[in-house]
Amino acid sequence: MGFSLVPLMIRLFIVLQVEIGNGERAPVKWLHAHEKKVVYCIWAFYLVGLSIALPAGINEVMPE
Repeated sequence: MGFSLVPLMIRLFIVLQVEIGNGERAPVKWLHAHEKKVVYCIWAFYLVGLSIALPAGINEVMPE
């Protein structure tokens, strides 16, 4: 569920920022132009964290 919320929240943030008039500001404009790349980077960050935590979690449940 967390993976699916990332693009939704980024899209919501961009839409609301444009709606309140901040669409021409540099960070919002950059985020709007690179939305997919930002989502993929956040997903990659999640996967790296999962790959680090998963072995420890498995060892916790099934000790040797």
